[in-house]
Amino acid sequence: MTNTAKSPLLLKVAALAAAFSLQGAAMAAAVNEPSPLLIAAAEQTATTQSSDQAAAPRADKSMRGHHRHQHQKAAMMIPGYGGLSEAAVQTLGLNDAQSKLLADAQSAQKEARKSRYESMKAEHQARAEQLKAGKIDPHAAVKQADEARGKALEARNQIAAKWFAVWDSLDTAQQQKVATLLGERAAQRGERMKEMKRMHKGSHHSEQTQSDNKTSAS
Repeated sequence: MTNTAKSPLLLKVAALAAAFSLQGAAMAAAVNEPSPLLIAAAEQTATTQSSDQAAAPRADKSMRGHHRHQHQKAAMMIPGYGGLSEAAVQTLGLNDAQSKLLADAQSAQKEARKSRYESMKAEHQARAEQLKAGKIDPHAAVKQADEARGKALEARNQIAAKWFAVWDSLDTAQQQKVATLLGERAAQRGERMKEMKRMHKGSHHSEQTQSDNKTSAS
């Protein structure tokens, strides 16, 4: 067979090889590249997970803020258990001596809170000035923080001693009344937590349903 006869055959073979090569590349690209539906589902899952992860800290932060607000509004503190509102304290029927101890503890706690706030404000201002000037001293900063914690602990112990004095002045019936009030509040708090969990679970279920509907519609 002559060279002129072989040329068309060789050209056909080369063309077929090129066609198979292009087809294989296209198939490989289709396999490696996810479909629009898979991309949409993945993006929705990531969005839902991010929303859930963000919602939990927000709820937890909200509860911490609520408890801190209650602590600041408390008319009587029971060391280790929390505080009672003014209305709850009125049900105890305190005598004059007990009322005097209560007023003394309230005043001491108010002054300690004010002092702590002023100290933190001054500390933050000093740090801001150091950063602005570009001159910082980590060793001094840590030492100051340790000293501040020590002072705060000492102040807390002094205030706790005053609240112990209030508690110890209560008679058996009054102490039992305090325990009952704290128990009722703990039960109410537990119910609120359960309700928040149910609401969060319901919200998550609704979001998941909407996601499934969107995916099906696509």
